[in-house]
Amino acid sequence: MQYLLTRVKQLEDYARDLSKEISNLPPDADLQVDLKEDLITLIMSEKNYPAKAEQFQDWPLIALKAELKRIERIKNDPGMRRTTPNLSIFSKKIDDLTLEYKRKRAELVAAEYGTTRQIARWSKQNIDQTYRRLEELRKKDPTATKKPVYKTTDKPKQQVFTSEPLFTSSDTFALN
Repeated sequence: MQYLLTRVKQLEDYARDLSKEISNLPPDADLQVDLKEDLITLIMSEKNYPAKAEQFQDWPLIALKAELKRIERIKNDPGMRRTTPNLSIFSKKIDDLTLEYKRKRAELVAAEYGTTRQIARWSKQNIDQTYRRLEELRKKDPTATKKPVYKTTDKPKQQVFTSEPLFTSSDTFALN
């Protein structure tokens, strides 16, 4: 068991070093996918609750690291409750949640519940509660602002870092 805990520490150190290196480079999806797979396999070997690897696929790297630390704390402290984490907490992608809250904020501003600056300071709970009231108002009052129709488009492709030079030798000319 001590071997596995040292393995967790090694993976955390590796993840920290890798994240420092990644922060200086453009995002590379392959490295993140590999790190995510390593973290999930380590969680699956260390966990003390019933779970499948597929349930962790939507989790971001930060949440996977936090779960590993939680598992380590549980193993070190026998008095700590051995609970299962909320496995469905990250079932929606973070991008989808961000887009959803951006749209909710924009609709609340359009319905004049506050200015953009005011609503930006609200907690998610407050936004959800006010948005529910707006939805109820829309059902009751036909003159209330209508919900806009959003187009579902594919996400824009992320720019990929290539090591190719910007100019080729045929593009450049000699300055003589």
